[in-house]
Amino acid sequence: MLNNNYADATNMKEAIVYDMFAYLDADASLYNYAKVSVNGEYWGVYLALEAVEERFLLRNYGAAAGELYKPEGVNGGRGMGGGGMNASGSTNSATLNYIDDDLDSYETIWDGAVTDSGKKDHKRVVAALKQIAAQDDVASVMDVDNVLRYMAVHTFAVNLDSLSGSMSHNYYLYEQDGRLNLIPWDYNLAWGGFSQGGSDASRTVNFAIDTPFSGNISLDDRSFFAALLENETYLAQYHAYLQQLCDYVTDGTLQAVYNRIRNQIDALVESDPTAFYTYDEYDTAAEELMTVLVRRAESVAGQVDGTIPSTTAGQQADSSALVDASD
Repeated sequence: MLNNNYADATNMKEAIVYDMFAYLDADASLYNYAKVSVNGEYWGVYLALEAVEERFLLRNYGAAAGELYKPEGVNGGRGMGGGGMNASGSTNSATLNYIDDDLDSYETIWDGAVTDSGKKDHKRVVAALKQIAAQDDVASVMDVDNVLRYMAVHTFAVNLDSLSGSMSHNYYLYEQDGRLNLIPWDYNLAWGGFSQGGSDASRTVNFAIDTPFSGNISLDDRSFFAALLENETYLAQYHAYLQQLCDYVTDGTLQAVYNRIRNQIDALVESDPTAFYTYDEYDTAAEELMTVLVRRAESVAGQVDGTIPSTTAGQQADSSALVDASD
């Protein structure tokens, strides 16, 4: 699948997010860049992402792969940060909150079916969501380790056009033998590109790792994540993955990835006939992106070691230790 958007720094930040997923060995799409020509005419450079479909499932889960869904909470739950109800009073199950045992309450999930699933499969999903909400033996109904890797990258990248925001979309839900998993998708608005309730550099750089949602959403509104963040063992594991991402930024790995991407696409961007911006603007944006990532790593490391508050409420109560992003 080719992802154009702006064919420059926007796709660079998405490529870096997917590289972080690969760095943590999370279940995620492969990526690369593609030079596209039509009848010998250059049409631009695109980010090529592996589609999340049958071949993806085979590569990650083998021939006995389970069922795949892509819930879209936008149509039914736009602006609804909490619970399982949308503006019209109907259920918005894309939040992955347990609602009740009625399969019809989860239509948003079933409408997003990618594989050929049926009621028997749907019952397993609902049973798992119920058990997760009760925080009862979560590991038996969730691929906890992979979801923690997902959460670490997702939170580090500050992507709120997602399950972490009120839209409740841009993710895949995978179920196999009654265990649920999350697969990432659509990170072109990561690093603060999409925010609800106001956005600035400081919010992005210091985005709280232990309350990683849009401002009007709490842990009570996302029981799928609460089951992990409210468990001391899982929280420590999540923090360890976040620290690995800080190391990714500071140990030279990110710089090497950035250099590789620039070597791949700089000349293609400069000659791109479809570019929305000049090459100089692209160059400035790419360098600024690196600055944001370095500051973000500084803040996340401080939140992990306790020198910076790791919740939104804590940061609002005392902002003195936050990483300065005023420039």
